[in-house]
Amino acid sequence: MPRNDAPPAFRYRQGQRVRWAGFPFAPFLSSGRRWTERTILGPVPEYRLDFVVTGADMPGWVSEDDLCLWPEEDRP
Repeated sequence: MPRNDAPPAFRYRQGQRVRWAGFPFAPFLSSGRRWTERTILGPVPEYRLDFVVTGADMPGWVSEDDLCLWPEEDRP
């Protein structure tokens, strides 16, 4: 199978409000995105989060699997 060098499609855009499983009671802003290359299971999309209220950075990166849209973001 030929290698696909294209990055994965990110589920959340930068600046979008998301809910993080590690602290589900407050909204966070997606402030950065990256993907890590893995040879066995493929790339892993990760996000850098900011608190909406304070604007403070969260330490480290959060896996896309630990995020979902904040309820107000679901509305068109």
